Amino acid sequence: METHKTKLKKETSAGGVIVRPNGKDFEVLVVRDMNEELTFPKGVIEEGENALDAAFREIEEEVGLCDITLIRPLTPISYMYSRDGVVHKVVQYFLFMTIGTEETSAQKDEGIHDVTWMRLDEAIDAIGYRETNKKVLLEVKAELGVEGTMLRRRMRV
Repeated sequence: METHKTKLKKETSAGGVIVRPNGKDFEVLVVRDMNEELTFPKGVIEEGENALDAAFREIEEEVGLCDITLIRPLTPISYMYSRDGVVHKVVQYFLFMTIGTEETSAQKDEGIHDVTWMRLDEAIDAIGYRETNKKVLLEVKAELGVEGTMLRRRMRV
């Protein structure tokens, strides 16, 4: 009897959760991906690139934002998916803030169908890939709840 072992591929990506103040609330930027799910801009870390540089690059490429300020790294997430075998993916997201005056644009050739701002609580309810992305948004909400006032002052809004 012949046994076939499936080789586990590893992939590391980086991306950003971008927030902006809106009155007393915060909005978060989400993209609609090739699977029609709401998620965050992210992509594979290229050779010679660190996670933070990759996150800045992916945000600019996928949604057209450059005027963002790093707040802090978020807890990495990981999951498995199948594409030509099983892939174990680790994603390092970073929390960014913007004052929200830049226009966004969807990188259609990468499967990004739409870019939109949503109230944070609405995004928590609507986000796709709930097992991982909801945890990310809850971490962001906790961070903003503790430091929201300080972040507004820092961004002068």
